[in-house]
Amino acid sequence: MVRSALSGVVFNDLIAVYLDEFGTTSSRSKLGTITHISELLGRTPLPDLSVSRFREFAAQRRAEGAGPSTVGQDLTYIHTILKHGGPLLDVDTSSALGAYASARAILSASGGVARPKERTRRPTDGEHWSSCAINGHSAAVWCLCGASHSLQSARQCACRRYAASVGMIWTWKAVW
Repeated sequence: MVRSALSGVVFNDLIAVYLDEFGTTSSRSKLGTITHISELLGRTPLPDLSVSRFREFAAQRRAEGAGPSTVGQDLTYIHTILKHGGPLLDVDTSSALGAYASARAILSASGGVARPKERTRRPTDGEHWSSCAINGHSAAVWCLCGASHSLQSARQCACRRYAASVGMIWTWKAVW
């Protein structure tokens, strides 16, 4: 039987049960964002997750320098935690989810939340090379764009996807 949200559950309780269930498959970036959300919103009791509280959270994030797309991503994580954490903890989160939907609509209409802007410029050779170095590719294979790759990662490399996006034929040769 689902417990009422009035049973003293705070948002951190949902975060904890969500991370216990799904945390091992989350990226470091997502885990860092959820940790920050926990710091700002975690002590809030579920009945207090209202439209005004979600708008206040968005204002806090904007004051920290987060742009509309970052605030939107944060709110998406909050929605996911409410949607999955409630049933995992056997708590009714429908009121908080309704408040979330209303707050998200208001924030979208006011420009407080936005979709990320699509990038229009291509990376420079230096940016492309540093991206491959950051991803830990070894010098076993050279692709047409000049970046080096390990044999295992050559098929999944961003270079191949980049080459395909600009119409380049992607080839590679082993470096002995």
